[in-house]
Amino acid sequence: MNIRFTLVSEGSSDIALLPILRWALRADARVREVEAQFVRPSELPPARARLAERIRVACALYPADLLFVHRDSDKDPPDVRRCEVRQAIDFVGGDSTPCSDCSRTDDGSVVVD
Repeated sequence: MNIRFTLVSEGSSDIALLPILRWALRADARVREVEAQFVRPSELPPARARLAERIRVACALYPADLLFVHRDSDKDPPDVRRCEVRQAIDFVGGDSTPCSDCSRTDDGSVVVD
């Protein structure tokens, strides 16, 4: 199967997530081709706009099989951001699966928030 995905994020530096997302999708033996699309923040309504509106515009600009929405936790716990994304997806219409934040430590271990 071939998959086209779109990444909606907060900043242009989040383009660094594309190789990780490609790698994760290619880990499934059924996936043959992966096409990544990155929505530059300048293509979206301002950050102060509702997340649902930003997602709606991203989906119109970059139709895809799968949508990733990356939100930094900032000062809020990750659950707050997951809830925010889920509510925006529900408002726009669609299914969602939350993904946890994770990071790699110096010894190579992965820590999931």
